[in-house]
Amino acid sequence: MGQKANSLLYNIVDGPTKEVLFACCMYAYGDFMNAKAQFKVTTGAVAFQVLDVQIHGIEHEDASGHCFNLHGYCDISNVKTGSAESYEFSAYYDSQKKGGCITLTRR
Repeated sequence: MGQKANSLLYNIVDGPTKEVLFACCMYAYGDFMNAKAQFKVTTGAVAFQVLDVQIHGIEHEDASGHCFNLHGYCDISNVKTGSAESYEFSAYYDSQKKGGCITLTRR
């Protein structure tokens, strides 16, 4: 997975279960139901929440049944302004260990 010049890579230190991931993908375009997830990510000593994760693509990374490659959109809360900024993301996520890495690209 190539990284764009304006993309940032972070470590995921906590996140949703496998069932929540699939629900988020299944209802990404739902009119009557909307499922969203959150990831806790870190960059060095600073940790923050990736909010309103909308998963538009999910694929098995291997045959383990709990490792996935994810694609979609999310919001990051800006601590300084109090507003949320929208990003496109791609991620590797292990739902058993609740960790992985996420690449964020400003939309």
